[in-house]
Amino acid sequence: MKIIKTLAAVAALGVAAMTYSAHAADKGLIGVLMPTKTSQRWINDGDAVKSQLEKLGYTVDLQYAQDDIPNQLSQLENEITKG
Repeated sequence: MKIIKTLAAVAALGVAAMTYSAHAADKGLIGVLMPTKTSQRWINDGDAVKSQLEKLGYTVDLQYAQDDIPNQLSQLENEITKG
């Protein structure tokens, strides 16, 4: 089950990255969706990605799904709706 959650989270992150690549050219909003905030690794990754994107002039919406796949899918749908 843990592997399925991890694969789903990685897939969701990949979709989020593809979704926001079109917006990157105008220095707009980029959504960064991480699977959990209970692992220092994901916290570090989220902070590093956010920091680098902000240095490049983007606004970053960093969210954590707390290992809840339906929550992460909802976050992704909300980010897509934001445009």
